[in-house]
Amino acid sequence: MGKKNKFLSWLGFGKKDAEQQSQIQEQEAQLAKEQEAQAKLDQEQLEAEAQAKLEQERVEAEKQAAEQEAERQRLAAEAQAKLEQERVEAEKQAAEQAAEQEAERQRLEAEAQAKLEQERLAAEKQAAEQLGGAA
Repeated sequence: MGKKNKFLSWLGFGKKDAEQQSQIQEQEAQLAKEQEAQAKLDQEQLEAEAQAKLEQERVEAEKQAAEQEAERQRLAAEAQAKLEQERVEAEKQAAEQAAEQEAERQRLEAEAQAKLEQERLAAEKQAAEQLGGAA
């Protein structure tokens, strides 16, 4: 059998099997490297997609927070404007009431002055009549 192997080896049969085996191993190694590289690329792509999704969620959260803050500020501004309007209205009503009270006070004072003046004139007339009647 040993002679047969030598003979087949001399004809090139054994070498081809060894070379073929070597080539198959190299191809398998190359295929394993390509599969590993593809798996790495797939993993990197998944990580990039996950990172992009997280970034998108972060941007959405920031946008929502900004919208909520803008709404809060709008409501606060509306409340402030309403308070200011109520304050101005209260001041206006107080000023109107004060003006009405002042007008009423002046009217009453004028009436009192007129009454005093009428009484003074009546007293003077009466005194003049008494003086005229006595003379």
